[in-house]
Amino acid sequence: MKKNKLIAAVLGFALTLSATTMSFTTNASAEKDQYAGVGSYMAFAQMQTATWVYRDSFDSDSSGFKSKDFNSVMNATTEKATKTKVIDTKIDGDGDYVIAFKDLDLADSKEFNMLGISTNIAADSKIKITAASVSYDGTELTSEFKQKNDDKKYVHLMFINQYDDTMKGKVKNNVPADGSTIVMKFTVSGFGYEKKVEDSAEISTATATPAPTPKLPEDKSNETVAPKTPVAQAASADNSDGGSNIGIIIGVVAAVVVVAGVVVVVVRKRKN
Repeated sequence: MKKNKLIAAVLGFALTLSATTMSFTTNASAEKDQYAGVGSYMAFAQMQTATWVYRDSFDSDSSGFKSKDFNSVMNATTEKATKTKVIDTKIDGDGDYVIAFKDLDLADSKEFNMLGISTNIAADSKIKITAASVSYDGTELTSEFKQKNDDKKYVHLMFINQYDDTMKGKVKNNVPADGSTIVMKFTVSGFGYEKKVEDSAEISTATATPAPTPKLPEDKSNETVAPKTPVAQAASADNSDGGSNIGIIIGVVAAVVVVAGVVVVVVRKRKN
């Protein structure tokens, strides 16, 4: 009996220790990566201009995901949100995604310091962004991208990063006019199943394929043209008179036919 009680006590202690260990491990894991996605992740549009109009990385301590102003593009000079609308997206499977800045209000900015995609995908995750591009109003700005050089924890893909010497000056960093829409497209793989989330209807017009360039007439100015024979020149001269000469000829022939018909009728009457 005492033996059974001892075994029960040992088992109880073991279960308690196991539960405590599991709880500690879970909490430690959550603390290690408090933003980790569970079955899905997020992609946030990120920018910074030379006049300090900005939207920081999602995990920025002061102005990231936890900030009350994170859903806006902020003006550091006025300390107020601009009129620019931010369109983020959820990543929940393999496929193509779109995020955007709509109706830009960039306070006379002329250049970007940074432009890119901020995600809570761990840098060493099997989930990968395999292709990406950025455009505004149908004009592609760049399809080059690179992991943000000072962030090793999460996937932050930069199209423009003037703070990275390997990227500085490699792409045009001019800021589009106010009222424009910046569209960032990217492709995700690694889930093993297709995405469910749909692209925002707000940027469907901005992502439409631009109208094709009209096809111009073929340039034949360099082709050698053989000289015309006298007969060909005469035919060409006749053709160059246009439709007026042809009309005159037809009119004359018609008049002759009418006169001939009248003469025939008159002759028959006299014979009768």
